[in-house]
Amino acid sequence: MLEQLQSYFARNSKTMVKQINDALEADNIILAHRLAHTLKGNAEMIREKHLYNAAAAVEGALKNEKNRVSNEQLYVLETEFNIVLDKLSKRTNNVEKSSSELIVDKAVIRALINKLEPLLMNFDTDCYDMVDEMRQIPGMEALSRYVEVFNYKDALLEISKLKEKVGLEA
Repeated sequence: MLEQLQSYFARNSKTMVKQINDALEADNIILAHRLAHTLKGNAEMIREKHLYNAAAAVEGALKNEKNRVSNEQLYVLETEFNIVLDKLSKRTNNVEKSSSELIVDKAVIRALINKLEPLLMNFDTDCYDMVDEMRQIPGMEALSRYVEVFNYKDALLEISKLKEKVGLEA
């Protein structure tokens, strides 16, 4: 689960520090505070203590809708953020390189969908265990992302699209 969270963070948080800086430049302290708080929480979930501390410092400097963030705090935040992204990106790239051949067999796709769809309909978190298998099938990137974030409604919609796309019964 930690690896999945780290992978999700690496893919979806690349602009977080830029967003904080942009909010500060626009004097939107509330947004900057919320973004720093979110980054702090994400850093805690992916067990990145230095990034957590840097985000917490920025968040604290934005308390009570006042901007007391120093250039040093922003520098530390950006540095720690880049270190984490670099580390996680390397790890993600290595995992992708080592994954087995992509699956393109319609029977395999049908079997996966038949196994996954009832799990999604029942909001069963066991579908999360199938994310790696989904990633091996071209065209299932969006589906795997929805499952990763437990967005079962959109995952079911994506399955309907996939069924139509590969010529499976809808």
